[in-house]
Formats: sequence, structure tokens, C-alpha cells
Amino acid sequence: MTTSNDLSEDIYNRIVELVREYSKTTDRMPPEETLAGQLGISRVKLRDILAVLETQGYINRKKGVGTVINRCVLGETARLDIDVVYEETISECGHTPSTDIRRLRYLEQTPEEVAEKLGISTDEPVWAVEKIIYADSTPAIYLRDFILPQYYNQKNVDMRLLAKSTFSFVQQYTKNILESIVVSVDAREAEGEVAEALELREGAPILNLISMCYSFNSEPVLCSIEYHNTKILPYSFFKRMQRTRYYTEC
Repeated sequence: MTTSNDLSEDIYNRIVELVREYSKTTDRMPPEETLAGQLGISRVKLRDILAVLETQGYINRKKGVGTVINRCVLGETARLDIDVVYEETISECGHTPSTDIRRLRYLEQTPEEVAEKLGISTDEPVWAVEKIIYADSTPAIYLRDFILPQYYNQKNVDMRLLAKSTFSFVQQYTKNILESIVVSVDAREAEGEVAEALELREGAPILNLISMCYSFNSEPVLCSIEYHNTKILPYSFFKRMQRTRYYTEC
């Protein structure tokens, strides 16, 4: 069954593609009335999605000027500031993605670093997922995800969804909406099992992300420890210069 969320995501993707297409011949999008008619949606719905695209940096909007395409952002294929599954990021970078779920297991004790993040003791159990995401045949991301037991029913495993996104996988087992993610970023050297999983030499530079997923009530649900080969995924993020404008105007 197609849901309203599915439809919204489809329209969002169609508009992003239109932005890319128009950028090849012009620096502006058509008027809202024309664009809404082209997509078969209301102008209210269109404005909602354009507001998201503006926040993400794909476009700039100004009354009396219209919708201007931000070409310098369109060329960035691996954005850390946009919520997207990693396989899609790998595709954007020109590679064929695939995911190998190496292990899904129930740990009677939680690793100390993870227990601290989840706010539990090391004597408490946790579900652990270990995955490698490939770009073509090269390991690009090695992930270890840790899920609190109350958010996962082990009797029903959708392996395709788990391969695509652990966050989406967990969401189907809980009524609590996964509301926010806080990501810590660090530069590391590949060592031991991480170097082996990513097929890198010991000491090779990698990006280490620790993502904490929280419910609407700010309760920890999932901890994801990720190691990224940035030679394959050249990450960037977008930042709008609002504060700089403020100081300039003052």
C-alpha cells in the first residue's frame, strides 16, 4: 500500500531531479504555479518541499527574484547533513551499492562505550548488527549497530530492510517515532578488524561516526558506530551563512 509519506518522498525526489535538469540550461526554476502544474500537486505542497530544498541548500528563494538553483551544492554527492540511506549516497557517487549483513546477534553484555551512550550498564543485554556496505566490490562503510532489546522483536527479521537502514528496521518494531540523530565525528586510523573489514592497510585514515538515535522523548534507542573510507565517499556538508549576514548587517 502506498502511504502519504511514500508519495511525499516520491515528489521530493522528482523535484530534486527537476532542479538538476534545469541547472543544465538555466540558473532558475519555473514559477511556482508552472512547477506545481507540471508535478500535479498544490502550490502549498510545492512550497513545503521547496522549503526543505532551501534548507538543504539546493536552492535559494527570494521574493521578487524567484527560485535560484544553487549549483555549487548540486555537485556534492556525499552529504553528511542530509538524511539519506548510505546505499543512495554510494549510488550518487557513481558506484553500485550492496550490503553484507555479517552478523545479527544478542549480546548478554554491552560493550562499555556503547553502554555509556545508551545509558545502560554493561551487564544489560543489547542486539548487535554488523554490516559492510560496498561501493562496487570495494568496502566503503563498516557499521556496528546496537539496539536496545525493547525496540526489536527477534522473531520477525526483515533482512532487506535491515540491509537498507537499521534505523528504518528498528522503526517497524516500536510505536515511538525515531525523532532525532546526534552524530559525533572523529578522524581515525584503520586498525585490527576495522582495517580488515574495509580492506585497508593498518594506519590508513578513515572517518569514524558515532550516531545516536533518540525517540520523541529523547530516550536513546540505537547506537551506530560507523567507519567510512573517504577515498570512496568524499563527504561534505552544507552550511547557510545566516550568522555571518547578521554580523555584516550590524
